[in-house]
Amino acid sequence: MSAPSRPVRALDLLTSEWTKFRSVRSTYWSLLVAVVTPVAVSAVVAVAFTSARNQGPPPDPLLPEVISLEYALIAVAVMGVLAFSAEYSTGLIRVTFTAAPRRRAVLAAKAVVLGAVTLAAGELVAFVSFWLVQAVLAGHRQGVSLGRPGVAGAVLPAPWNGRLGRFTLLDAARQVSALHPAADLLSPGWSLLVLLAWPAAALAAAAVLITRRDA
Repeated sequence: MSAPSRPVRALDLLTSEWTKFRSVRSTYWSLLVAVVTPVAVSAVVAVAFTSARNQGPPPDPLLPEVISLEYALIAVAVMGVLAFSAEYSTGLIRVTFTAAPRRRAVLAAKAVVLGAVTLAAGELVAFVSFWLVQAVLAGHRQGVSLGRPGVAGAVLPAPWNGRLGRFTLLDAARQVSALHPAADLLSPGWSLLVLLAWPAAALAAAAVLITRRDA
């Protein structure tokens, strides 16, 4: 009997990782926090904005959603750690590496599953937060529509100074999702590259360590 082709092995590995990912109870708790918390925070911030509407110039109508990003980021980071650490803590990672000796392939499959779930949850948070915040702001004539130039791109995609802050994860995320990007930070395009560079660097380090350390 011939060995399965590479696409078949990749699909089997993805299916296995998806099964393990959705079998862990902490996954659902992390997703719940990642979705509910930023939506609730963005609504609270929107209400605060309407209360202070007469003090100074009107704020960016997308800022409440931008501020809530860090809460989703924390929950997703915890979910990512648990996706890898759960197997190590129980010793099941040895079984995984026995069934799939190519450790980097296992790492890639875990990253794909986590990335797909995070993307879906992130888009859900983005659109729910957008409609909720704009519903609050619209009552005070501060809201914007999804069709306004720059808004759709903002929904789909600190104590440090700008020179360092532009390379941090949160500032880059805020720059990408802001309707009016800050002048002292990188452009939204370069900020998006910074966002991609952070997980890429983490995965590169993990790929090196996972092949050099025992399970």
